[in-house]
Amino acid sequence: MPDRPSSHLSIDAPSVGLLAVITVGAWFLGVQPTLKARAEREALSVLADARLAELTLAQHEQRLLTESLADAHRVLDNVTVQLVPSRRLNERVAGLTNLARTHGLQLDEIKPGAATREELFDLVEIRLSGQASYPASASFFNALHTTYPDTEVSSFRLAARGAGELPADSFQFTLLWYAAPADAAD
Repeated sequence: MPDRPSSHLSIDAPSVGLLAVITVGAWFLGVQPTLKARAEREALSVLADARLAELTLAQHEQRLLTESLADAHRVLDNVTVQLVPSRRLNERVAGLTNLARTHGLQLDEIKPGAATREELFDLVEIRLSGQASYPASASFFNALHTTYPDTEVSSFRLAARGAGELPADSFQFTLLWYAAPADAAD
């Protein structure tokens, strides 16, 4: 007797169902976790590459900063500024007066303040006021930096009167002199 198509169907249906369950189970138990793990590995690999690039950049920047710091230390090792004791204030005022006149500043007033004791030095404020042109003031600042490296310009004010008007432009400078303590040896 020949087999009937419906009997094959009845035998094949459970087999097909079993194969479908095995396939779905294999997908959820084997393939999907593998694909998920691969995606996670790829994401971690991208993240690791980004972190490695950041580390490489940070190491490069650190190397540049270390070299820059070493250069600064070499410069500092070669620069020596001898601080003059603050008890020699009159000499400093006379020197500043001569420097100002040499560079075309007409001083109306030079007024030193009292020495303020800091941990390693005395700090003396010196105020200058008078008349001078802008170029003369710039020339004075340049010479001040060269002649007195222990003195800095704390503030300055220049007031222009106008082209050709007399008196000349006015100025007010506040200098800070970093001096050796008054009791220091010369």
